[in-house]
Amino acid sequence: MKISYERLCHIFGFLPIDLKNKKLKNAIDFCELNITTRQVYSTAIAFPLFLIFIGIIATIVVPPLIIFVYILLCLFLGYYLYRYVISLQKSLALQLTSETVTAVIYMATSLRETPNLERAVDFAASNLSGPLGKDLKKIMWDVYEGKYTSVDEALAKYAMKWKNINDDFATALNLLRNYTKKGALEEAVSLVTSGARTRTKDYALELRNPVRLVDALGFTFPLLALTLAPMILMIIQASGSAETLVSIYVIFLPLILFWLIKITLEKRPWTFPIIDISDHPDAIPERKIKIFGFTLPVLPIAILVGITVAIPGIINLFSLREFHFMNSIYTLPIVWAITLSFCIYLYSYKHNLKVMEEVKKTETEFITAIYALGDRLATGVPLESALEKTAKSLSGLSIAHFFEKTIYNIKTFGMTLERAIFDPDIGSIKYYPSKMVKCIMKILSDAVKKSLVSASKVAIWVHEHLKLMHATEQDVKDVVDEATSAMRIECYALAPFTCAIIVAFASLVMHIMGVIGVLLKIFTGQLTGISGVLTTGVLAMFANINKIIPPEYFQIVVGIYLIEIIYLLSMFQSKLENGENKCAQNVLTAKYLFISTFIYTITLIFTLQLFNALLPLAKLGGII
Repeated sequence: MKISYERLCHIFGFLPIDLKNKKLKNAIDFCELNITTRQVYSTAIAFPLFLIFIGIIATIVVPPLIIFVYILLCLFLGYYLYRYVISLQKSLALQLTSETVTAVIYMATSLRETPNLERAVDFAASNLSGPLGKDLKKIMWDVYEGKYTSVDEALAKYAMKWKNINDDFATALNLLRNYTKKGALEEAVSLVTSGARTRTKDYALELRNPVRLVDALGFTFPLLALTLAPMILMIIQASGSAETLVSIYVIFLPLILFWLIKITLEKRPWTFPIIDISDHPDAIPERKIKIFGFTLPVLPIAILVGITVAIPGIINLFSLREFHFMNSIYTLPIVWAITLSFCIYLYSYKHNLKVMEEVKKTETEFITAIYALGDRLATGVPLESALEKTAKSLSGLSIAHFFEKTIYNIKTFGMTLERAIFDPDIGSIKYYPSKMVKCIMKILSDAVKKSLVSASKVAIWVHEHLKLMHATEQDVKDVVDEATSAMRIECYALAPFTCAIIVAFASLVMHIMGVIGVLLKIFTGQLTGISGVLTTGVLAMFANINKIIPPEYFQIVVGIYLIEIIYLLSMFQSKLENGENKCAQNVLTAKYLFISTFIYTITLIFTLQLFNALLPLAKLGGII
């Protein structure tokens, strides 16, 4: 997308518009785009105008309503092209901030063990797999290429880049540059962790109004409007009124909701680091699913299941002739087809999510383990004895096996601590593919070469700061959890329940209007003259409501809208709670989609059956 945007700017950046915009210029520099502010402004104007010109030519064969919608989309595209660079900067900064705390801890730990800034930056770069790791690798490359005279100069330049985005991280980098100053390393780690905690708490407080806005525009107001849809359509009775309803609820409202969510998420000050499982032996590739031990492509399976489930609903849709409000039930398979296709595809990430959770559990246990090892080493006992006592104290935890395997390698094969852990064939780290564990044990094994006392100090120092980082993550999750608790209730119960009631109520209203229309035909047939014409003209619209949007079609529109808002709200919740963790987001979405569609189906069937049972009583009472 980034490269395509640059190419587009080079093609349409010919207009002589060059407004001075420092914010835009900084964003271009941060994203390292090969464009100018003039090209951004020009593309945001010229490209939409080009598309509008093509649309105007197409008015010969395309209805004016479609052209009007097309022009609106072109104008929206122009705004998107203008905002793209700013959005990209925020997105990249957010991805980078997920690793800022870890990066500072890694560099500070390396500097504490070996006071060498170049080694510290190289160590952090090699152990970070995200975008920040790539940035640090680029710093090292630029130094080797001679762009900077030293790592200190390159790091100072990089800190300036962060000054207006994350001042805490920029200050921490400058503190690391002054690592010889007493307390600089501790202050750097403390600054990024406390800064992340404070800024996220402030953001969580500010999040209440955006969440209410998302709730109102994506859930409350649209569903209230849906209750009036049959009456509005009856009054309008214009050509394309049903298509307009579909366009609003299936296209425009979800787009507006997506835009609101995107803007809200861009303001996040910090996000959670993503656990890298790319080297994990149990991880499976994306878009694959494990079935009975076989790894298969998930997309064809999801599409096949969707088509199979949809067939009964499609047959019912085209075979229903008689108008009846119970017809809504017969098109439910179409909604289920869409839901199941998404659920199968999204739930395929469950396997990798379990792997991530296992690695996370290992890393959490490792925080306790590293302190236990450091405490044993501080007493002056030999390394083997310290490892054995640590393993016994961790009995019952999965991380205990890591130390047991390390002891076994040392005793059986006479290996050093470094080889016992990192040997490519039998090293204990092979069974615990966590980058954090690997990184810390690498520092510890280097410290052991100096002395056990040095290793003890490193272990305890690492424990204190990893514990602080873990506490920061937990605090942030607790704060965000308060802001998103209402969203869970909406996804699980309120949205599907309300949508089902609306479909049932609207279907009943359409049915009653149809009955009134039949009675009016009889009544107006007995009237003559002006009175009869007026009565026919004003009231005959009741008879045509079922022709505007039948209940079975109305149910499909509402069902698709429900799927869209559940997807967007679950994405919103997951990104707030888990950051850019794609596995967690997809699994949560699959869970919400299935449960909400199930509640929607049960509620709709029950409500329609209830109305169907009450209709004979209404007829006996002379109500209809």
